Parts: sequence; structure tokens; C-alpha cells
Amino acid sequence: MKLLTLLYPFLFLACGTNSKVPASNPSIDLAEVEATVETHVISRGVYQYLLVVEDGAHKGKYLPEKDLTDEYCKDGLKVKLDAELLRKKGVLYKPGPTDKPEQDVEVPMIRILGIAKM
Repeated sequence: MKLLTLLYPFLFLACGTNSKVPASNPSIDLAEVEATVETHVISRGVYQYLLVVEDGAHKGKYLPEKDLTDEYCKDGLKVKLDAELLRKKGVLYKPGPTDKPEQDVEVPMIRILGIAKM
């Protein structure tokens, strides 16, 4: 009985500890991922830019939550990025018959946390 009384606090502490080591930034879903900028014309002189990840666990096309700065708005530009995958989808537009943009498809959105040219 004394042994159980002495072990009880240690068992309580052992069960209450978390064995998982937290990540340095848990919001980064795409860490140091290589991507290519893909330009989509949506009207005369108006463009939308997607980031295309060619391989890996996050392969696919992503629409940035905020517009890319001008230095990254070049079709075919290779970039390395850190990003958070958002739960919402964004709309990719296409030119309509009267040159007014129309909704085309929905794509996953990302929040860019860091981006650099390769």
C-alpha cells in the first residue's frame, strides 16, 4: 500500500506529460516547397497567378491568399516557399465572351509565409 502511495504521483505525472514535440511553426503546411508560377489571363491586361507544386505530398495548384508582388509575377518562375494551406478555396477566372472575367474553377488557397526565387 505504501509503495502504491509513493508511485501514484509519478504515475500521474507520467500520464499527464505530452510526448509529442511541438513543431517550430505548426501553421507551415508547405515547408521549403519548390513551385512554379503559372500565369492565367482573365481579361485584357489582367492576370491571376497560381503556384504549381510539381511533386511531393502537396502536389497541385494553389492560389495565393494575397496577390504576389511584381517580382514574382513571371510565368515559369521557379520559387521556394513556406505556406499555410487554408481551408477555403479560391476562384480561378477565365475571359468571358465580352472580355468580362467569368468563374472557371475553384482551387485550394494558401497563405504565403515566405517566398524566394530559385
